[in-house]
Amino acid sequence: MPSLLHYEIVADPTSLQASLPNEPSVGTVYLIVSNTHQAQVEWDFIDVALPLLTQSSNLTDTPATVTATIERTYNNPWDDPLEFAWDAANDCFRARLSQAQPSTRQFALLDAHGALVLKLENIPVAEGAGLSLLEIRERAGGGDDNIAMRQDHYTTYLGLAKQTPRVPRNFRPDKSLLDVDAGEQLVLRWDGPNSLDYAILDQTGAEVRSEPAVAGAAPAHQEYSWTTAAPKRGTTYTLVAKAAGGGQQRGYFLTTTVHAVIPEFASGTRTPWVEGVANKGRLVLAADGAEVRNPAGGLGRITADKADVDNVTTRVVQGRTDSAGWISFPDQGVNIYHGHDSTPGVLTAGRVDAEGVNTKWAGSRDAGSGWIEFTQPGATLHKDGNQDLGATVHADKADVDGINTKWVQGRSTSDGWIEFPAEGVRVLRDGGHDLGTPSTPTRPTSTASTPSGSRAAALRTAGSNSPPRACGCCATAATTSAP
Repeated sequence: MPSLLHYEIVADPTSLQASLPNEPSVGTVYLIVSNTHQAQVEWDFIDVALPLLTQSSNLTDTPATVTATIERTYNNPWDDPLEFAWDAANDCFRARLSQAQPSTRQFALLDAHGALVLKLENIPVAEGAGLSLLEIRERAGGGDDNIAMRQDHYTTYLGLAKQTPRVPRNFRPDKSLLDVDAGEQLVLRWDGPNSLDYAILDQTGAEVRSEPAVAGAAPAHQEYSWTTAAPKRGTTYTLVAKAAGGGQQRGYFLTTTVHAVIPEFASGTRTPWVEGVANKGRLVLAADGAEVRNPAGGLGRITADKADVDNVTTRVVQGRTDSAGWISFPDQGVNIYHGHDSTPGVLTAGRVDAEGVNTKWAGSRDAGSGWIEFTQPGATLHKDGNQDLGATVHADKADVDGINTKWVQGRSTSDGWIEFPAEGVRVLRDGGHDLGTPSTPTRPTSTASTPSGSRAAALRTAGSNSPPRACGCCATAATTSAP
């Protein structure tokens, strides 16, 4: 005798996806229980068992983890609460009156034209494609013929189809961003039935990998992989799957793209500008070259250990610190400054070769040495880094139009020297101890005695750089004879 209640099954998704290795699949099954009679049906239990028959593929390997619930399509005030849960003792999901709450009757009632929905949600679908049978056992009575509650149950079988993918899927790289410099390799994986021929094409359309169908084996869904050298720039790979020996079939196509951390291009890159990642400086490719810009869009700074160029056009050149020296390029030439303002700086060089030098003064690198000041009438020699007149000018030969000097002496302090008093020229010898003799004959002149005593002492000085001066009252004629 058939069941008193009518059963219909709906799955979500419509065709349940069987789980694959490392790819669990979850689904939902709705069992709709209808009372097609015009009279009530009373029922003791409704079991949903998962039989393991040779012609059946198991729906789930872990039924205790399934979420089971029950709902009425119509609720009446006199309805007792129901429950639907996994019953380990009977190895099935059982619907019945709630065991946790008191009931007013022995058996549950389902009104005429009413229905129940038994929900099995979050089902971990078992592996393997095929038909999954559900055995529905019902113990009920009543209906249009008012059948007494039977001692045994009615049995109904319903089925669900589980499928495995018939085309490839999940074509992916292990890593989509690869560091070629670190020696990383590209690993591509995909899942698909072993009854198909597979090929991988690179960005040019060239076949770089072929994976033929497995001959003579039972159809199975498996994971494939291919390892190769990482590309040096962004590359899109295409997986093509065809039936074994498919020839010119179009087949199935999947694509995936990988990138290089630092891309390398064989024939250049066209772009209006290049920008940093953390630091937003830009290199802008202008019509006549390249411009370095800061994040605000103004001219930026380029830093290098060495710059080797044919020409540099610039307004200022400065050292790396704000207080360092700097060079400006006005229309008339070059100016050297230092610090934050336009304070003239110092030019240091092993040699300066110029057409002319305009300067206020010239001195040695030692600030305490002699120096030359260029005044309005000519040049003044100073010493010791101060304003004191300098002591000596050294030269192998001096060729001048005229000399204004207080005295002239040989290179040794004991040499003779010549003084130029107001009345003429006075020649002395031995550092000024007595009158000297001109080195060339002269006309006879009047004779006079040399100063003696205190006057002679007055002619001598202690310093080697300031010859003694004779007093104005002395007669200083030297006796000479004509040649």
